[in-house]
Amino acid sequence: MYSKKKDDSKALEVVHIIHALSNDSSLLLFDAVADSDGTSDLLISKLNLTRKQFYSRMSSLIECGLVRRKNRKYILTSFGKIIYSLIMNLKKSSEFYLNLKTSNNNICFERTGNDY
Repeated sequence: MYSKKKDDSKALEVVHIIHALSNDSSLLLFDAVADSDGTSDLLISKLNLTRKQFYSRMSSLIECGLVRRKNRKYILTSFGKIIYSLIMNLKKSSEFYLNLKTSNNNICFERTGNDY
């Protein structure tokens, strides 16, 4: 059984991760790191961020254990790869749901006198 204190700290960790990824440019930065092992200059120019925006968002990603720096390049940690995979699955699920919702709205049902 977990103590209340441990549960609170785990909840704070989750909140910190969600907060770090909640900004559009942070999520784009996380995706860019996952797609290529880039240096800070490459990522800054690719995402059209100011240096302050870049380092602020990258600092949050590093603090919550999603990204680390290795040989002057930013890479996903093992934990970051798991979170990236979850995000990709969430995106696919969302697309599937929207397609399913759209296809269900296009189905016509014929009513007969016995339907009521």
